[in-house]
Amino acid sequence: MDPYLEDAKLWPSFQHAFITCLHEVLKAGLTQQYQARVLERCYSNQGEQREEYIEIRRREDRKLVTLLDLVSPANRRRP
Repeated sequence: MDPYLEDAKLWPSFQHAFITCLHEVLKAGLTQQYQARVLERCYSNQGEQREEYIEIRRREDRKLVTLLDLVSPANRRRP
């Protein structure tokens, strides 16, 4: 990862912009049988962390097809 982007002050806005752009690109390419949504999870890791991610579900039965997550400084295992 890029140490510049990993800065705690920059990361949240970068992550939001990246997920938002990715969501728009995916939405444009999905057929009507699928729906892409941006969701947010919260967890505590030396303070409250909020992270956005994208789910793609079938409209018919709401079954999860895929989940897209951006690796962040808070959710990766090694430096």
